[in-house]
Amino acid sequence: MPWTQDANGDALVYQLFIQKSGMDRWVALGEEQTGTAYKLDTRGIPDGLHRFRIEARDYKNNPAGEERIGDAVSGFQTIDNTMPEIIRFEA
Repeated sequence: MPWTQDANGDALVYQLFIQKSGMDRWVALGEEQTGTAYKLDTRGIPDGLHRFRIEARDYKNNPAGEERIGDAVSGFQTIDNTMPEIIRFEA
């Protein structure tokens, strides 16, 4: 991913956000992290369409006002935590 590296070598900090379809607000998922992998547990997320945004910031190596933020937004993804249901069963 091109935004996992900073042009002048600054360390990057990442934050993952989620937005439910039809809503304006983005909600942070967890804390900022320096790693580029994220394990998502969807059990606490309501069923439906959601999209994700990842932000990369270089604020730890730059004075206030000179930091940079890059982001990327996914398309909508379906989250479905509904347990399977047996509708018809014959013995």
